[in-house]
Amino acid sequence: MLCILLFQFLCKFFGLVTSGIIHITFILFAVCGAPELYDFAQHLAERNNIDYARCYAYFLWYICLLSQIIAQCFADPRVKSKIEQNLGKKSTELDSSFINRITLWWYTPIPLLGAKKDLEVKDLYELNEGNRSSHLVPLWEKYWNPTIEKYNTTKKNLIKEIKSYEKKSGTNPHQLEKLKKQLYRLKTPSIIGNLFKMFKFELITVTAIKALSDTIQFANPFILHELIAFISKPHGDLWIGVAYAAGMFIASELRSILHNYHNYLMFRMGVKIQSVLMTAVYKKNLKLSNIARKEKTLGEIVNLMAIDVERFQTITPEIPLYLSIPYQCTLALVFLLTIMGYSALPGVLIMLFAIPLNIFCSKWTRGWNMKQMKLKDERVKMCNEILSGIRVIKFYAWEIPMKEIIERIRKQELVCILKTALVKYSVDVFNWSSPFLVGFFSFLTYTLSDPEHHILTPQVAFVSLTLFNMLRQPMTQTGMLITQTVQVIVSNRRLKDFLVADEHDLDSIKRSYDLNETSTTIEVKNGDFSWEAQEDKVDNKFGNLHDINLEVPSKNLIAVVGKVGCGKSSLLSSLLGEMQKIKGYVSVQGRLAYVPQQAWIQNLPLRDNILFGKPFNKEIYDSVVDACALRPDIAILPQGDMTEIGEKGINLSGGQKARVSLARAVYQNYDVYLLDDPLSAVDSHVGKHIFEKVIGPEGLLRNKTRILVTHGISFLKYMDTIIHIENGRIIDVGTYDELISHKEKFAKLIEEAKTEKQQTGSSTDTNSTNDDPIDRSLSSQKEDADSAISEEDLNKKENSNRRISTISIIEQRKNGYSGKRLDDILIQESKEPPRLKTNQKLIQKEKVETGRVKMNVYKQYAESATYVRSFIFILMYVIYGGVQMLRNFWLSSWEDDEAEHRNDHKMRNLGERLGVYAVYGLGESLALTLSLLALILG
Repeated sequence: MLCILLFQFLCKFFGLVTSGIIHITFILFAVCGAPELYDFAQHLAERNNIDYARCYAYFLWYICLLSQIIAQCFADPRVKSKIEQNLGKKSTELDSSFINRITLWWYTPIPLLGAKKDLEVKDLYELNEGNRSSHLVPLWEKYWNPTIEKYNTTKKNLIKEIKSYEKKSGTNPHQLEKLKKQLYRLKTPSIIGNLFKMFKFELITVTAIKALSDTIQFANPFILHELIAFISKPHGDLWIGVAYAAGMFIASELRSILHNYHNYLMFRMGVKIQSVLMTAVYKKNLKLSNIARKEKTLGEIVNLMAIDVERFQTITPEIPLYLSIPYQCTLALVFLLTIMGYSALPGVLIMLFAIPLNIFCSKWTRGWNMKQMKLKDERVKMCNEILSGIRVIKFYAWEIPMKEIIERIRKQELVCILKTALVKYSVDVFNWSSPFLVGFFSFLTYTLSDPEHHILTPQVAFVSLTLFNMLRQPMTQTGMLITQTVQVIVSNRRLKDFLVADEHDLDSIKRSYDLNETSTTIEVKNGDFSWEAQEDKVDNKFGNLHDINLEVPSKNLIAVVGKVGCGKSSLLSSLLGEMQKIKGYVSVQGRLAYVPQQAWIQNLPLRDNILFGKPFNKEIYDSVVDACALRPDIAILPQGDMTEIGEKGINLSGGQKARVSLARAVYQNYDVYLLDDPLSAVDSHVGKHIFEKVIGPEGLLRNKTRILVTHGISFLKYMDTIIHIENGRIIDVGTYDELISHKEKFAKLIEEAKTEKQQTGSSTDTNSTNDDPIDRSLSSQKEDADSAISEEDLNKKENSNRRISTISIIEQRKNGYSGKRLDDILIQESKEPPRLKTNQKLIQKEKVETGRVKMNVYKQYAESATYVRSFIFILMYVIYGGVQMLRNFWLSSWEDDEAEHRNDHKMRNLGERLGVYAVYGLGESLALTLSLLALILG
């Protein structure tokens, strides 16, 4: 009792609301004390030589013990964390008692609610703090980051050493070869090892629960053996038989509770691992270097998250089986050896033969799995590219050729799947048939080794039959586990290759988020930058930068000009750290905002696209919207700025997307703005308005450092500094007047721009150049698209996929009021034109089917597999189950031969019974083979 009291204090100290150790201890006290209680009660009823004081004291103690057990079923309230205090529907798991947790009683309200109505996400409990990504991801990074940093450091040192050896003359070739082998054999960080470090305590606990469950499971054959022996005795105490029967019931129930609790814990761990690995892949994708991004296709990254990570989640509940299967098979064979003696040895040999067979087949199928995953990467990549360029494909009517390409890849993938399935199911047939083979050869050896004494009694028959049936589950699980293991090995290699891929060098740019107003905001000295990794030099490939020297004072407006493809956008990318820095020094002070050429729009309301997670401030928001010329567009949208914007801004024109992207950056109120030609997608008068109200000397960003890439020449005279780039080099830097008067190349560039404007007759000087006639055609159509597409318009689009019928509101105003400027339009907007009132959303709520699965679904499956194969599969599987039952009945009737075991008819009858038993087993295996073959081919 003192130990229990100590445990109580320890639980209180560590904040445990309930103790399983104390609860189990009380239950064991109650079970072990029940016979003594019965004895005291019997003596008290007979009033024969009884110590009343001791008797009543024991009764009182037992009542208190039962009260403790009942009290332990309820838990005390615990101290909640800040996260849990803010949760909506809180989970009661952590506030439940030990018995409620292992029986999952705390979850009972959810299925009860599901019986009354269709469950929705809001009906479920909120995640506990330990199950959230905010808790799991930092824990993963705690173990993963040191290992990947050590790997990267070792790899860089080896590469430098190899390059230094290669440059030296007279280098020892053996030493160089040794270094190269070291680099090749460099051990990559282990994903599985780091996951084990994260979940080792959970895994050890669950494995112990599984081992206890398996041990209790094998208590039934032992109790059954004793029960049959008790029944065979003519006289015996009734309570012994009742105790045996109760023991079997309690063992079965206890095993069921432990097995289900083990499943719950392992499935929860699988979801945690899935969450961790998906986050790791997502974060890594954002940090990939340019070379790595070229090697890792979009299809591969999608498959990593959709297939490979899911395989880790799928195999997690099966991890204890690596120990459980050998443990169960060993216990079963030990029991068989105890009951049947050395006659069970043939069964042991069959079990041992199954191990190398499964391993050999797993190695055989690994190559097909890897090839299948590569084909799947290629297919997903192709599908993504087709969907991204669907307008061009529709434009040229390329649907059938694209379909044929995908089908050809899919057929190759199906060949690999078919080969893998044939080998896998061949091994499965052996694994599923092995209990029969073990039983047949064991009974054959048992009965024929000593026909006079080895009689198949009920004790031997029923207990052996129970053990053979218990062997069936681990043997069938063996093939599944090995198949999943092979798949996880392939996925582990793919994930590891991705997670150790090269990243952007975060140290290549010196960053400081504290802006000193008197300092230089951006500084580049002798910078060489490349889109491809180079250690010592930068070549003259397209987009690379050479000998960059640049100083940008705080609050200055800088223009970057030059011909198409000269490296203007690359200069901004180098400041972002997107390019590989070959040499030089780069320093950026202050928080940085970037507006790309291709606007990125989220599938959110327009306001949320602009806020981008920042709190809403009406005054700032209104000034940003007005400055970016979005007020007319918001006025015409069905729900104003709360109108839902489709994926990739499908219901916005190109100019509107550019202005939304600019407004998002302006609203963030950062220190440095890198603007990659945001005015190229808008009309000239809109561009002038944005420059005056946002970018220019009097705009909202007048107190910010701005670097503007532009093709327009009308804004250059307002710039503090102009940077002229040619062939990846800065050739001229200065004000507009300095460059136009003293720099011949800049003057020539301006002259060419004016000449091009006059030749094309363009009404804007800010349109970007597009060399592809297809893209020019499509972009012109897209620019004419309406800024507000209602749900009715989207429904009409289904009947006219090749036609874009409406035009932008700004384009309408421009065409309808050709003599008016944007300022005049904005003045008219103060009259608040009426909005189109509708509550329809662009993305409707998904409908979830409820109730039973309709017969039409089964019919579609049967049609896909053909009715003949579906019928053969069902028929053979029914025959398989029926023959299995007949085999068990035949074995149970074998015991009737005991009365005839001494006459001559016995040997003939034994031969018949062994023969029929063998025929049943072979029929069972044949039916299983045909059913699986029909499943594969279907």
